[in-house]
Amino acid sequence: MRADLDEDAEWSRIVAAFEAEHGASVVDERPSDAPPPPPHEVAFLDLPEEHYEPPAPPPVPLPAPHALYAGLLVLAGLVLIAVPGALRLSADVGLVLGVAAIAGGAAMLVSRMRERSDQDGDDGAVV
Repeated sequence: MRADLDEDAEWSRIVAAFEAEHGASVVDERPSDAPPPPPHEVAFLDLPEEHYEPPAPPPVPLPAPHALYAGLLVLAGLVLIAVPGALRLSADVGLVLGVAAIAGGAAMLVSRMRERSDQDGDDGAVV
């Protein structure tokens, strides 16, 4: 910023040029210091009878038997890995059986997944 620049004189020059081009704008009154009135709004939140109440959600469906067995296999595998002593197994045997049970449960879940066809006619979103 330049030290020799007088800001008040520069603003006065800008305002004078604007008024010469567009005419002087006259302000009759000073702005009020009073706060503006609050907006007139209908209190929607205060009307208890005018709100949306969603319907009850449908009941949670029972899992399919194969999904239940796969979940139990994974859970049993986790137990075998965590506490093999509960079944009087060594840590090595518990680890091997636990990993096998988890892999079997995961394989059962993956094998029951539906095949996705590329020929189903759905291209996704078309913009």
